[in-house]
Amino acid sequence: RPAGHGDRHGDGGQRPSDRLTALADRIGCTPAQAALAWVLAHGSNVHAIVGTRRPERLVGLQAAAALTLSPEQVAWLADERPANGKRPANGGGNGAPEAGS
Repeated sequence: RPAGHGDRHGDGGQRPSDRLTALADRIGCTPAQAALAWVLAHGSNVHAIVGTRRPERLVGLQAAAALTLSPEQVAWLADERPANGKRPANGGGNGAPEAGS
């Protein structure tokens, strides 16, 4: 169930873009990189098709491929419970979980 379904903006009233921005701030990347890392975290049977018209943006796309999100971060972005059944603990004021929380 994607974030934003159910109640108006998902858990805690955050829109999916707010969640991406919060997580990106937490892990030190752009929201676009966090989104790409989230897609890539879904296993080898899920592939992202990305493109850019500017060669300098390839560096950012490559950086996203190098990011590893924790299962809690992936679940938090999707507004799901991780395998342990617990909602991730809020890591600071923005609500994004720390890695491994």
